[in-house]
Amino acid sequence: MRHRIAVLGFALAVVAAVAAVSSGLGSRADLWSFRTGFQILRWAAWGGLAAAVLSLLGVGLAFGARPAELRSRALLLGATGLVIGLVPVWVPWPWKQRADGVPPIHDITTDTEDPPGFETILPLRAKRNAPETVDMVIRPLEGHTFVVLEDNAERPGAGLHIRGLPV
Repeated sequence: MRHRIAVLGFALAVVAAVAAVSSGLGSRADLWSFRTGFQILRWAAWGGLAAAVLSLLGVGLAFGARPAELRSRALLLGATGLVIGLVPVWVPWPWKQRADGVPPIHDITTDTEDPPGFETILPLRAKRNAPETVDMVIRPLEGHTFVVLEDNAERPGAGLHIRGLPV
């Protein structure tokens, strides 16, 4: 009975690893959206963590298993399940850490000639009595380029115009 926990941990680790790999492949093949792919990856990571815990428990319980052949099989499956189960956790972990350290993608625009308007945010800013536009100048360090942020006069409500100026 003790060896079955190691087998269960190994099986769950394989399922989690297959789910993690298929999350990106299915999104790439248009079987589901990238959001669904990220959800599958998230659940694969949690499944991999559960598999690693079960596999570790299976390795610990395998030492009391009889006969010796059953014990060695449980140790092998438990150790393999531990390694395979940690892969779906380990791979996306640095991605999540990096993503938490940068602004969300919708907060950035690369179109400086015709930036998107801020029509959606204006009612929210009005509720907080915040101004619709901001005039700001960031002063340079000596010998460096700096950026001037100013209201875009050609498109009221479009937000800030950003331009770099040499010092």
